[in-house]
Amino acid sequence: MVGFAFTRLMVLLVLGVVACVEPSLAHHSKAHKSYMKPLPQYSGIQKDVLFWEKIFTKYSTNQCVVHDARNLDRILLTVNLPRSRSAKRAKVKATVAKVKKSLLSIARNPKRKLRSFDLKIKRRVSSKTHKPSTYRSIASRVRCQTGLKDSIELSYKLAKKHMPKIRKELKKIGLPRDIAYLPYLESGFQNKAHSKAGARGLWQLMPDKAREAGLRVNRKRDDRLNVTKATRVALRDLKKYHKLTGTWGLTLTAHNYGINGVRRAMKKYKTNNYVTIRNRHKTRLFRFASRNFYPSFIATRNVIKRKELAERKSKKARLASKQKKKSKKRT
Repeated sequence: MVGFAFTRLMVLLVLGVVACVEPSLAHHSKAHKSYMKPLPQYSGIQKDVLFWEKIFTKYSTNQCVVHDARNLDRILLTVNLPRSRSAKRAKVKATVAKVKKSLLSIARNPKRKLRSFDLKIKRRVSSKTHKPSTYRSIASRVRCQTGLKDSIELSYKLAKKHMPKIRKELKKIGLPRDIAYLPYLESGFQNKAHSKAGARGLWQLMPDKAREAGLRVNRKRDDRLNVTKATRVALRDLKKYHKLTGTWGLTLTAHNYGINGVRRAMKKYKTNNYVTIRNRHKTRLFRFASRNFYPSFIATRNVIKRKELAERKSKKARLASKQKKKSKKRT
């Protein structure tokens, strides 16, 4: 009887251990699956993603791309900018004004004989378009986007120091590894970066949000500059936003625009479809930057992933070349 009781006790203990381990393993497996899953590139944003990829790879910070703010693939003009910040601002302002003036001039009579500059702009819109309302509409949306090729190159070098820490935290919390590319848009991986609004650090945390999360922010110490602590705060927020929105497009939009604004939009349009909300939502605050935050993030992810892949291939080729030379020396 004693032997039977002991055996039964051992079986129950083993079953108890298995019961404890199995949920843990299931949670780990689920977290790993989430970590490896790439963030979606929705079908309605491909053209905008391609535009941002060009901004990150083709145009430098000394170039201005004049385009339609609603249809990003409609690039009207590209101009070189002076290096001085004030001269750069003046050139951008003058160029946008010149393009707007040209579009309004074409709108007055699209079929008349045009000056060379107006003809160039008309062709960029479409040589087949003759509706004056089309040109007036585009004129109201003209903006200049400065290129970011050199900024991305610098950020790529800085990111190597911080990526392992960020990926470790992402894996721990069970969020997609693609989120590690978010600081490219926030701070360019410059940890001491700060904004006019008071945001600071790799994740550009605001002082109040950092303090609410338990970080110290004062004259003597600013925990927003502690990469691990700031990353944990940013990731906790993203995880919370994803639970509330259910989609990564709206989660990252909430990171830029605010979770309350996104939830109001979801309630208004009775959907959590990112593309629907992005296309239909219009407020004083939901403007170009918020509308394009997710497409520009996906473009960043795509560009950096290609760079990482090219670097790995190059490294592999160099190692193979070294091994080949070593084997030749031996023979």
